[in-house]
Amino acid sequence: WRPALDAALAEWLALPKEVTGLSLIAVYARGSIVRGLALEGISDVDTLGFATVSHSDADSELKAWQSRGSERARRMRSAYPFCSGLEMRLVCVPERSSLGGWLRGDAAAPASLADTQLRALDAFRLASQAVCLHGSDLVPRLPPPVPRPRLVLEQSADLARASRAVAALAVQGSSDKALAVARWAAKRALRAGME
Repeated sequence: WRPALDAALAEWLALPKEVTGLSLIAVYARGSIVRGLALEGISDVDTLGFATVSHSDADSELKAWQSRGSERARRMRSAYPFCSGLEMRLVCVPERSSLGGWLRGDAAAPASLADTQLRALDAFRLASQAVCLHGSDLVPRLPPPVPRPRLVLEQSADLARASRAVAALAVQGSSDKALAVARWAAKRALRAGME
């Protein structure tokens, strides 16, 4: 899986050239690969990047970059057939915001983050199942990971709903849709096991 992770990192390192004023702070791999649970042909390369932007005009460039996500995933599958794709989630905030200062490690930035900021960073998954591939490791500055109550309380209902949907779609002859729902449920269960 290392060559696929290297290819994903190369995609991230190209991002500042595509978005004017963007500073890439850190890139993480997360999910099944870093936990040693990746399955050939099923697992994708799941990454999370953190960046700041120095101006608001970057929105259109960021949208253009995001719109090419399926192209990047296709390149990944072509180069590494054992991968099901590439996920690149970007957390990008204004450079001069309090979260931007925290990401950069500015001395004047707040030492702790609000709950909304922790959710924006996906702090629980970052601290519990991610590995820093590039840049400043943010995890030592995060509070200890605590699972969100929704995950614990609603997983059973989510999986039951998915099971009913798969059964109904199978009866309708929509095997592709049924498979998509089943994959979602499997990923949901796998991720919950990792948290």
